[in-house]
Amino acid sequence: MTKTILFLLGAGFNKDAKFESGPILGKNMHGTEYEIEVDYPIVADLIQKCFGVENIDSYTSIEELFDNSIKKKEYGPLEILSEEIMKADYHLAQRISDSENYPDNCYLNFIREYSDSTFITFNYDSLVEAILYKLNRWYPQDGYGVPVNVEIPSDRDKPRYKEKSRNLVLHLHGSFCVNTAETDYEENNSRENFKLIKLKEEPEYLFDPDSITNLFFPYDRCYPSAGNYERIENRIIAPIPDKTEGLKKNFIDHVYEKALELIEKSKIMVSIGYSFNLYDRDSFEILLRKFIDIGGSSFIIIDPCATNIYEKIRWEFPNINFIPIENSFKGWVDSNYPGIDG
Repeated sequence: MTKTILFLLGAGFNKDAKFESGPILGKNMHGTEYEIEVDYPIVADLIQKCFGVENIDSYTSIEELFDNSIKKKEYGPLEILSEEIMKADYHLAQRISDSENYPDNCYLNFIREYSDSTFITFNYDSLVEAILYKLNRWYPQDGYGVPVNVEIPSDRDKPRYKEKSRNLVLHLHGSFCVNTAETDYEENNSRENFKLIKLKEEPEYLFDPDSITNLFFPYDRCYPSAGNYERIENRIIAPIPDKTEGLKKNFIDHVYEKALELIEKSKIMVSIGYSFNLYDRDSFEILLRKFIDIGGSSFIIIDPCATNIYEKIRWEFPNINFIPIENSFKGWVDSNYPGIDG
């Protein structure tokens, strides 16, 4: 079986995380245990949690709701999205990546099986990085596919700076954990204590995992200089209909360059839980065109709706040998990865 494969991950990749984690228990102020409600959000969750409505009519999409709020400079829904994802990472990714106490889950089994592969994701979360980090296969200074500045407070742990990632996780829509710093200050001789702002020759990327910093101990948050803190709405391509401008962001542009470079070496690609939403066309078309250019042999689609996805995209990309596998991620792993070995 080929072990080195390029995996493309969508929101469906995370759907089994809550089941695999089991109940997450906390204690209230009286010491009584209760189950913490936490999961990686799906569209139905976002409609209610981010916008306070139970459902939307057929003329409106979740992308349009986010787009309207951003145009009004109302970033509350995006902040809620960030909080929900960080909460899921804090509780679910922490448990799933704990190979000592929770060794048998579909995520750990999958990553162990394809331990030399690269993971390209349209998700904002850090589930894959957390697992790989606990397996000593991924480090933030190079694991995002571009150089990232990191901070380790303890001199005892400084040697981790020199560790090299064996796997990459490429976030094509950005990550809440990476801050881009684009400005510098220079002295102005004409006025005392006055500095001029200038653009850096090259942007710097800073590791800033915020509330999930504990997942990557001993790494700490890398705080930016004044004026270089990037708000969450700027760290990602928001889930809006037109992602053209977002794809021009420095971090995302550089990650795409790395993804296209890796596709050149890949004969097999596998998408897991990615719907190929038409709103994402600008995001995925460049990948599929590159796959055609290099003469890729097979593109496997893992999703409960794989056949519908296949019917949606096969006419536009007739030169790709799509293989739809109708299964959830967990079902696919538990049935021993059908489709990959022929």
